Amino acid sequence: MRILRGAGGAGLWILATLLMLVALILCVTILLLPIGIPLFAVGLRLYMRGVKLFLPRPKDVRQAGEKAAKDLGKQVHRTKKDMGKRAHHTTKDVGKRAHRTQKKVGKGSRRLWSSVTGH
Repeated sequence: MRILRGAGGAGLWILATLLMLVALILCVTILLLPIGIPLFAVGLRLYMRGVKLFLPRPKDVRQAGEKAAKDLGKQVHRTKKDMGKRAHHTTKDVGKRAHRTQKKVGKGSRRLWSSVTGH
């Protein structure tokens, strides 16, 4: 669809250029000036229509913006979910490590206590 709109816009630009060239020639001759000026205005309007055909439609821009916002929301949700999982695993790992360390310290302190007291 975009290619067809672009081709239509290019065709309108060529038509507008030819129309404005004819209008300029008509404006040079004083007798045909009343015909040349309105023809020149029509050529300018055709240029504007051609530019509008090259630009995306407002509906397409709105849909692209909504899609980008939706994708960004999904990405934020995914990141938030991943961070939660990472935090959960980190706390589990920290808990395991702390427990292991506590067991090692406990064994060492028992050994130390038994060597001091002689039991």
